[in-house]
Amino acid sequence: MKELYSAASFAVRQVVFLTPFCVVFQLVCLKIARRRFYWSLVREDALFEDLTFYAYLFSSPLAVVVAVVLASRRQWTLAALYGVLALGLLFVAGEEISWGQRVWELETPELLTRNRQNELNLHNLASRRVLHGAYILVAGIGAFGRLLLPRPLRRRLGANVDLLLPRWYLTSYFFPAAALYVYFDYLSPILLRWLGESYYWTRTWYKRFMIARDQEPAEALLAAGFALFVCDVLLRLWLARNRRSVGAEDPGSRGEALRRSP
Repeated sequence: MKELYSAASFAVRQVVFLTPFCVVFQLVCLKIARRRFYWSLVREDALFEDLTFYAYLFSSPLAVVVAVVLASRRQWTLAALYGVLALGLLFVAGEEISWGQRVWELETPELLTRNRQNELNLHNLASRRVLHGAYILVAGIGAFGRLLLPRPLRRRLGANVDLLLPRWYLTSYFFPAAALYVYFDYLSPILLRWLGESYYWTRTWYKRFMIARDQEPAEALLAAGFALFVCDVLLRLWLARNRRSVGAEDPGSRGEALRRSP
């Protein structure tokens, strides 16, 4: 039975890992076959922007619960990190909808008139390179953090690595955002220098296949990655707590452990 459960669990993780690639493939097909419909999904205040907002909003209170659980275990540093994460997720959710500006028809304060889109948010005050660099950093850590983590630091962190970095089956949710912004900011200029006019032809093929609004599905997958990561951490903390509770309530298991101990 244990082997069957492990096989089923691994199969579920594989499905979770492959889901973002399937989503991207379906969106590429949709973009080719039904371009106007694709645009209706990625435009301002459309499906993907709403999904991004709800994913971050959902993640924030869960991160608070994780922080409380870690504090109860006296893991103060990790609890503080999750408290900061909860505030960050809530902030990003608010920024995603410009703090409800279009819902409540709020005016943009004069202090934010330098905003590139004249909206009630802070992230559009930053330059494009700074904003995209932040996405590349955060998404890159989520996608490749475990691979790039030095082995001595990994040994020092031990099981806490799972509380700080997504496990392998969640990394695929972080990769698209990192790849997209690397393409826009770094790969495009290199291709332009190497290919010259032929690269301009590829950019204008099918009315510029790669467009700025492609960021919305990538950012929605990134938000889903954060939501799944916090859920995954919370689930494993709950399972670990239950295992300790069962061990504490079962005298036979304690006696067996004592007999096996040297």
